[in-house]
Amino acid sequence: MENSQPILSVSGIRGIVGASLTPELVARLVEIWSATFRGAVVLGRDSRPSGGELQEAARDVLLAGGHAVHEVGIVPTPTLGRAVRQLQARAGLQITASHNPPQWNGLKLFNAQGRALPPQEAAPLLQQFRAVLEADAAVSTSRSARSVADKRPSVESEIVDWRERALQEHVEAVLACVNNETIQRRRFRVLVDGNGGAGGPLATHLLHALGCQVVPVHCEPDGVFRHEPEPTPAALREIAPLVVQCGCDVGFALDSDADRLVLMDETGRCLSEEMTLALAAEARLRQRPGPIVANLSTSLMVEVLCQRRGFACYRTPVGEAHVVDGILASGAVLGGEGNGGVIDPRVGLVRDPFVGMALVLELLAELGKPLSTLSASLPAFVMRKEKHALEQITWHEVRKRLLAAMTGADVDDRDGLYFRWPDRWLHVRPSNTEPVVRILAEAPSAEQTDSLVQLARAALIA
Repeated sequence: MENSQPILSVSGIRGIVGASLTPELVARLVEIWSATFRGAVVLGRDSRPSGGELQEAARDVLLAGGHAVHEVGIVPTPTLGRAVRQLQARAGLQITASHNPPQWNGLKLFNAQGRALPPQEAAPLLQQFRAVLEADAAVSTSRSARSVADKRPSVESEIVDWRERALQEHVEAVLACVNNETIQRRRFRVLVDGNGGAGGPLATHLLHALGCQVVPVHCEPDGVFRHEPEPTPAALREIAPLVVQCGCDVGFALDSDADRLVLMDETGRCLSEEMTLALAAEARLRQRPGPIVANLSTSLMVEVLCQRRGFACYRTPVGEAHVVDGILASGAVLGGEGNGGVIDPRVGLVRDPFVGMALVLELLAELGKPLSTLSASLPAFVMRKEKHALEQITWHEVRKRLLAAMTGADVDDRDGLYFRWPDRWLHVRPSNTEPVVRILAEAPSAEQTDSLVQLARAALIA
C-alpha cells in the first residue's frame, strides 16, 4: 500500500523510501529531535539497501549539531539499544522499518536508557514532526539539509566505529542470563534464518558460543529478503521444512532488524509467534518466579503460566515502549509482545530475539524434551490475526459499532478497543506501524474465536 505521508507513532517513523520518506525529510526530523539534547549519539541501521543514504543524511545533521557519533553500522536493533547504555551516550538512532516490506524504511529513536522513547517523551516530538509534514515544508527541508551538509565537521574527527564492541558485549550479556554449561552439553543442532537481515551474524556467533552446531540460512546481512520480512508461519513455509532436512533440533527465524523471534520445531512445524514469549516466559519463571508484562494483543498462554506460579501478568497497550514502561513500573522479570518479541531487562529494554533463543535452548536442555513436546504442553487457545484497510468508514464509526455490539465484556480503551471475557478476548485497533486496522481474537476453540472475528469484521463494513 503506497502512502503519501510517513507513519508517525510511538513505534517510530516509517515510510516508503523515495515517496513518503526521503533523505531530506530524515535530515529535517533528525535535526528537530537532536535539538532536544546534547551529547553523543549511537547511530546504526538494519540491512535494507536504502539505509545507507538515510544514515548518511542523519549523520550529517548530528555532526553539524555538535553531536559525537558512535557508529555501529548494520546491527540488530537491540544491539543498538544496549550500545547506548554501554557507551553512556545521550541517545540512539536506528534506521529501520522493522518488519515492514522492503520498500519501507524508518527511524527508531532511543533515549539515554537505551530504550524506545516512552510515550511522554515521544508525544511532543511527534507533534513537531506532524507540524513539519502538515506544513508540506519540502523546500525548507531541502535547504536545511544542504546548509547542514555545508557546515558539517570533519567526519574522521567526530565518528567512532563501535560495531564489534557492541556486538561482543551483547553476546556476553545474553550468555550471562542462562546456564551455558547445561546448553553446551546438549550440542544442539540449530537452523537460523536471518532472511538477509541484520541479525544473522550475531545469531550464529551466540549459538556457537552456546556450543551449538549452526546451520545458517540467508544469514548474510545483504538486505535481500527471500521471504516476507515479518517472520510468520505463512512467510516461513519454505524455511521450516529445512529444520528436518538438515537434521536440526530447533529452528530460529528473525525479522529484518532482529527484534522478533519465531520458532520452528524438530518436525519442521513453524510455531505461532505467540509461543515465543510463552516459552521464554516459562524458562524465565523457572529461573526466577515473578510478574511478567505483555501487551493487550498477546496470548492468554502467558497469563496462565503466571497464574500457575501465583504471579501477575500485567497488560499494556501495544508497542514496545508501553511494555517497557510496564516492566519498569512492576519490576517484572520478563516482558514482551505476541509478535515474537521478548524483553529481558537483564540484557536491555528492547525486544531481543537473542536472549529469547538462549532461554528456549536452556528450557530444552533442562527438561530434555523436544520443542514439539514443550509447545504442545502450553495452555491451549486459538488465536486469529487479521488486518484490514479502513475504506469509506472512519475509526470513530467502527468504534461506535463495536461498543454497541459487544455485551458482557470488560472494555479497555487504552489502545483501540479491547473486549475481555474470562476465557477469551477481542482486540480491534488502528495499527501503529501500517495504515490498517488490526483484528485480533483468542478463545479456547476455533469456533469461538471465529465468532469474535466475524463481529469485528461486521463493524468495518461501510
